[in-house]
Amino acid sequence: MLVAGDGNDTLTSTFIAAGADVNAQDYMGRTALHAAFTSRSEQCVTAVLASNPDLRKTTDSDKQTVLHTADRMGQPMILKMMPERDPGLKFMENAHGQTPLALVENILADLSKFQTEMARHHRRIGTQDDFEVIGAILKADETIH
Repeated sequence: MLVAGDGNDTLTSTFIAAGADVNAQDYMGRTALHAAFTSRSEQCVTAVLASNPDLRKTTDSDKQTVLHTADRMGQPMILKMMPERDPGLKFMENAHGQTPLALVENILADLSKFQTEMARHHRRIGTQDDFEVIGAILKADETIH
């Protein structure tokens, strides 16, 4: 989880090949996939996804799924990997009653506040365009089903 969160795809792949439990959760309930999304590393996300993790594990306090985490980081390209693996993820609500689409819409409603909050936690996130693309992906996907 630590190397995936650091964006180190080589070590992430090495640990997974050595049998690391990608479903293990830290003290906040985050998994290696949550960490990989937070690192914004497509290679780390791909490596963790290749080991078929449990996509429905949520964080402890705010009940964020990995799809919520991907949305929060503003990564449209990586997000495209998720709904096809588990179409039900897009309907799961976090502790605030938000689906991934509602979360993105909330972020876009006050992006500058969200950017400030994430910067305070030393997190890099996507641009307004990235969040708008994510919203469009999630909206389009909802109309298909």
